Amino acid sequence: MPPIETADLYDDAVLWSASGYTSDGEVTVSAPVAIKCRWEWVASQTTQVDGTIIGTEATIATNRVLSNGDILWLGEFADRPTSSTSAGQNPLVQVVAVKRANDVKSRATRCEVKAQRYKATLPALD
Repeated sequence: MPPIETADLYDDAVLWSASGYTSDGEVTVSAPVAIKCRWEWVASQTTQVDGTIIGTEATIATNRVLSNGDILWLGEFADRPTSSTSAGQNPLVQVVAVKRANDVKSRATRCEVKAQRYKATLPALD
């Protein structure tokens, strides 16, 4: 039986991890990597640290630790977009809320994030 952290990860996605910010406040990203996840297109709301309520479009679960600002795309690594305008049917999304849960011995992590559509062009690699 597979571990519960990875039992339902059937979807393929591409992750660009946020690596910093430019002087203009735009996110910079590292090279893309392929991940397994559970991706659900669900419209919902979440509260940010400052109390602002924002709308989200996707809930994504994975066994990889994600952070705010990461950019994700649902699809195969070979088909990944080179810009947000070439994202095709699935838009780029940006992580805005993160919830992590470790197993009893803290050896495995399950990360569930809320993401909203990323409207800017794909940032340059760091």
